[in-house]
Amino acid sequence: MQRNPSKAFFRSALILLLTLILAAQSVSCAQHVHTYGDVTVVKEATFTEEGVEQRVCEECGDVQESAIAKIEIAHTITIDGKTEVYVAADGAYSLPIPQKNGYKFAGYFTEVGEPFALAGTVGEDVALKTVFDTAGGLSFSTDERVYMPRVLDSFPATLSVRLKMPSEGTPDGILLSNSARWDSHISYQINKNGNPCIEIGGLKASDTGAKYYNSPKTYKFDKIVLTAGDEVELFFVIDVAAETMHCYVDGTLAQTVSNVKGLKDECFSVYPFVIGGNTTGSNYAHFKGEILAISAWSDILSAEQIAKGTSLSVSKSLLARYDFYDYTEGERYFDLSDKVQNLLVDKLWLDASEVEAAEGDYIFAIIGDTQSLIKYHPDEMAAMYDWLVANQAELNIRYAMGLGDITEDGTAAEFAFARDNIYKLSGKIPFSVAMGNHDKYDANRKLYVPDDYSEYLFNQYFYNETYLAELDGWYADGDVTCTYNAFVAGNTKWLLVNLEFGPNDDMLRWASDIIARHPDHKVIITTHAYLYRDGTTIGENDCYPATAYNPNFNDGSDMFDELIAQHENITLVISGHDPHDHIVCTQTKGKNGNTVTQLLVDPQYMDAFYGATGMVALLHFSEADSTMTVRYYSTAKNMYGSQKSQFTVKIDLD
Repeated sequence: MQRNPSKAFFRSALILLLTLILAAQSVSCAQHVHTYGDVTVVKEATFTEEGVEQRVCEECGDVQESAIAKIEIAHTITIDGKTEVYVAADGAYSLPIPQKNGYKFAGYFTEVGEPFALAGTVGEDVALKTVFDTAGGLSFSTDERVYMPRVLDSFPATLSVRLKMPSEGTPDGILLSNSARWDSHISYQINKNGNPCIEIGGLKASDTGAKYYNSPKTYKFDKIVLTAGDEVELFFVIDVAAETMHCYVDGTLAQTVSNVKGLKDECFSVYPFVIGGNTTGSNYAHFKGEILAISAWSDILSAEQIAKGTSLSVSKSLLARYDFYDYTEGERYFDLSDKVQNLLVDKLWLDASEVEAAEGDYIFAIIGDTQSLIKYHPDEMAAMYDWLVANQAELNIRYAMGLGDITEDGTAAEFAFARDNIYKLSGKIPFSVAMGNHDKYDANRKLYVPDDYSEYLFNQYFYNETYLAELDGWYADGDVTCTYNAFVAGNTKWLLVNLEFGPNDDMLRWASDIIARHPDHKVIITTHAYLYRDGTTIGENDCYPATAYNPNFNDGSDMFDELIAQHENITLVISGHDPHDHIVCTQTKGKNGNTVTQLLVDPQYMDAFYGATGMVALLHFSEADSTMTVRYYSTAKNMYGSQKSQFTVKIDLD
């Protein structure tokens, strides 16, 4: 192959020209100092890697590259045992805290005003302060309750709460409480004036009359006033020995309350704590703002420890720790301490789509204490009985059983109203009425026991043809405070024995004789005061036991020993008296090995504090598998009351 000589010559000339140009430039920069431009950082230095910076010669394009030293670490901070944050020696650089949006640094500031996590001058111990972020947080309502699964291991001598006050409306509400109203308790709250408070409830026994829990005593920190939208960290410290309470605001002691009487460690561990509310009245007293984090310690923390904020780790005394922001919904209820007190949520109101349809052959309707309904919401009480009549056929309601405290004040007007509405059931649903302690009041609202029981207004309004037609027998002429009725529902023979508040020994013997005469019947006992909210039978050390009113009365524990445990065909015992938002169900064995299912049904506080609910417990009996499915239903709201109160148990129906 022959080459073109002209093209070869041209290519050689071009190469020679380029070589001369480059050589000339090289000679030019070699004879003079490079003219480099400004430094450009192409890779930032970090705490773990060197950075890189460059300068380029403006004449020849030469690149000069040098290393940027790693940032010197002056302090290391550990937060919740998870995340390390590094701060440079001069305070000029810091890394953000991943997944901790509620934390910001405070205490040391750069020239541009950016906060960093140095507590003071460089070289001092590092403390993490909290400057709040509005994202996240846990809010509360009357529709659900957030609670710990167990009682705390120890009394919470120190409690921290990071919170955001509501932006409008009333500021009051409960931050943390184990109050069930009557029992000893402690509640941390904000009052209507924006003052942090600690409420203490304790037991007091009077020399005469009923044992009762005295009105809770509230200690307020009135020098501290929180206003709408405030975001603060409160530390409550209770020194039982010194009879003092302290409240810190953002790490600084703001007020001390002295001469605090009646404090005792053991009285605050009766029930698990509820966060943002309590167990009463469908959580009506919940906190209206947001809680961002909460921690509890068994020790009295020092002012120096508190100054470090809620990130401080006192592992041995830490009882529980929760951080509610920047976590997924499933994770935000985790306990960050080692106590594994992961929070539970009880939805308090559910529509029909949220509750599985109950299967059963027939229903018994249980009507707990109506005393709050009749006093505050009589129209809704009337509507509750209308609902029972209207739904009898569709639901196959075979019996409606009352549990006492029909009235609040025991007046003739209340009894007349109750009778007129209860008698709507006559000829449609068999029914029973029970006498509670409020139904035994005299004109001065004092419980009394007359020589002649016909003096009771209860008997004057219910000892008549209409009610006697519902019964097979009663305790005495003129007295329907203790009654019985034998009937059949499905394929089961039932015997309903209805006993008054605190039945005396003779009444228990009478009931025992009636039960012994019906050995082929399954027995239901309804009475007013039998089961306590903790699932045990009411005894003399509980609040408002029957024996505290009259030594001749019998408490729930006496009734169990003397009557209920003695008969193998007693299947179910149902009572009211002790106000509780949920139906309480326990099962125990009689002396003959039979299982006794016990229920507490008392919505009086829901009606008193939340508003009319008209609660009815619907017991669905399924004979094929010997089960009882409970549905707690509000006739006023047309909703079901609480997830806890919808359940199924095995029951002796064989």
